[in-house]
Amino acid sequence: MMQMMSKASFSQMPKDKLLCKIRQAQFSMHDLGLYLDTHCSDETALKHFAMHKAELDAALAAYTERFGALRRADAADSPNGWAAWAKTPFPWDKED
Repeated sequence: MMQMMSKASFSQMPKDKLLCKIRQAQFSMHDLGLYLDTHCSDETALKHFAMHKAELDAALAAYTERFGALRRADAADSPNGWAAWAKTPFPWDKED
């Protein structure tokens, strides 16, 4: 079984690797969600979905703390809050 990474382990990761982990967790959740639409009682799939969600939440929190919000929903948690979301370039415009 996969071992879940914590926010602390994400906080040391380079930006590009962190974005890759976020995309991987999002893909896994999407794929598992499609499966769970037709297999809603599969306990193993439900556990994997919850694990990927926790990992995504931790990765997004680490990214937001270091680089700013990727999603509007995370703007309030970013270092400069909503004003930073409204006044800075979009995340894809900030690529190094």
